[in-house]
Amino acid sequence: MQLKYMKKNNQKGNALSFVVMLISLILLIFVGLGFAKNSLFNTLREDIPNKKNVLYESLSDNSVVSIIIKGVTLEVEVAKSKEKKAKGLSKRYELDNEGMLFIFDKSGVYPFWNKNTYIPLDILWIENDKVAHILEGLPVYNGVETITEFPNVTSSFVLEVKHGFVKDNNIIIGSSIIIKK
Repeated sequence: MQLKYMKKNNQKGNALSFVVMLISLILLIFVGLGFAKNSLFNTLREDIPNKKNVLYESLSDNSVVSIIIKGVTLEVEVAKSKEKKAKGLSKRYELDNEGMLFIFDKSGVYPFWNKNTYIPLDILWIENDKVAHILEGLPVYNGVETITEFPNVTSSFVLEVKHGFVKDNNIIIGSSIIIKK
C-alpha cells in the first residue's frame, strides 16, 4: 500500500515538474523573442536617418528656418554653436526675425535665463516635434536680477519668441511644431 502511494505521489510530482519546466521554457522563448525583435528593430532603424539629426547637420548659426505651429509660420534665426547659444538674444533691443531657434545635438534639460536680454520673451522647449514646456513672459533684464527657467522636461530644441506669441496663438504643451529649412 505504501509503495502505491509513493508511486502516485511521484507521478504527481513529475507532472508538476513537467508543467513548471514547460511554462519556464515558454516564458524563456517569449522573452528571447522580445529581445531579438527589439535588437533587430534597432539594427534596422540605424540606417534610417533621424529627422532631427538631418536638420541638425544641415543648419548653421544665423541661418533662418520656418517654424509652423498652430497654422502660424515664423521665420526664426538659428543658434547652433556653443557661442551662439550662449549669446542668444542678449544685448538686442528688437528681433531681427520673429525669434530664435536653439538647436542642441542631443536631448537634455536646458535652462534659459534673461541676463542682458532686453526683449520680453516667451520660450518653448520642443521635443519630438511637440511643445514640451512653456515659459510665458520672461521679463527683460533689469541690470540687477537674473531670472532662470529650469524646465522639468528634456528637449532637443528651444524657441524664443516675442512675449505674447503663446497667448495670442493658444500654444499649449503638446502643440505640434514643424521645422522647415
